Amino acid sequence: MTKYKDQIFKYLVEILVVTIGILIAFALDNWNQNRNKKQQEYEILNQINEDLKVVLQDLKNDFIIHKIALKSHARIDSMTKYNIPYNEEMTFDFYWVKEDEFIFPNKTGFEMLESFGTNLISNLELRNSISYVYNHDFPRITKGNNLYPDIHEFLTPYYQLNFKTNTNPALAYKLTLEDNYTINYPREIKTGEISDMEFIGFSPINYNNIIIDDEFKFLISEAKKYRLYKYKMYKNTIQHVEEILVMLDNYLKTSDF
Repeated sequence: MTKYKDQIFKYLVEILVVTIGILIAFALDNWNQNRNKKQQEYEILNQINEDLKVVLQDLKNDFIIHKIALKSHARIDSMTKYNIPYNEEMTFDFYWVKEDEFIFPNKTGFEMLESFGTNLISNLELRNSISYVYNHDFPRITKGNNLYPDIHEFLTPYYQLNFKTNTNPALAYKLTLEDNYTINYPREIKTGEISDMEFIGFSPINYNNIIIDDEFKFLISEAKKYRLYKYKMYKNTIQHVEEILVMLDNYLKTSDF
């Protein structure tokens, strides 16, 4: 009987040892998986962080163009409303109301995140904010957005018939972008040994006809509507990206990776 009990005890000890070994193996495997997951999260968030810094610079430069264009819209509204006499500075207003800007965001980090699943980011607020800016904000200011047309393409047919391109070297314009980077027009563009001058601006073939033309007034009014939408979207997107970059910085510094 004692021998039988000893055998049972021996088997129980062996079972216990095997069970403990299995549990330890599972624990080590889970720990290793969690460590790998955290490492993947860290690497992907770092990539998203770098991507968004570049995008933010582009957003701010484009936003400057949209702000300039809105000011030009206001001046053109005054031209058509009060029949203001033509002056050469209007050349640039006619140019900026036709300019449009779009972003082409680097999605390397976000595409990596999607391949692993967005739940890889353990911070819910950060996860939702990143998904929102990539799935909601960026598509609305990316080329090919179907909500509103490209303003440049929208106005081109009318401009082709009623405007001529500025080629007056005496008309100078200074464009100041983010970080006080400036472009002075006209400017020399060199491609290898070939050099050319880049001008901006459009002057009306017949100014007096333009400012009373109902078609022009309609097109400019529509373009202004498109511009106001894009201005709002750019402003909101810049704010969202800046908030994400702050969250990313804090999360990457304080989380246990």
